[in-house]
Amino acid sequence: MDIVTAVGAEAVEGMCGTAPGSLETDSLAAFQSGWEAEFGELPPFPFLAPAYDAVLLAALAAYEAQVAGEELTPIAIRDHLRSVSGPPGTQVFAGPEGLALALELLAAGEAIDFVGASGHIDLDEYGDISGPIEVWCYEDGEIISVELVGP
Repeated sequence: MDIVTAVGAEAVEGMCGTAPGSLETDSLAAFQSGWEAEFGELPPFPFLAPAYDAVLLAALAAYEAQVAGEELTPIAIRDHLRSVSGPPGTQVFAGPEGLALALELLAAGEAIDFVGASGHIDLDEYGDISGPIEVWCYEDGEIISVELVGP
């Protein structure tokens, strides 16, 4: 049960909050169109795009480790996360064409910079990323995006 159903639209009217946001990128467009084709309207859940990015990032890191001739282990995947997720490298995006390009470049030993549905995934020294934050509010019983504040 969502909060609007639980307490009523009048009780939450005007309340605002924040959630992880997403920059308008080719990856976000591919994620949204793929979701809508498979499941219908994209729900207003805050962690869908970052979760999607995490799966693709792990897959790209695993592929790069495999191309390098390494045994595929969690440590090998961890060790390749940075090299597929930030500069330098050719920017690649989600979606069939973008991922095909990413695999082609990695197979050729070239560096990639995966830009996810949530935006750029540039890991800092601790493995964290700084991403945009969406400010949202309840208006007329619906969640409305008000602003995107980002790095």
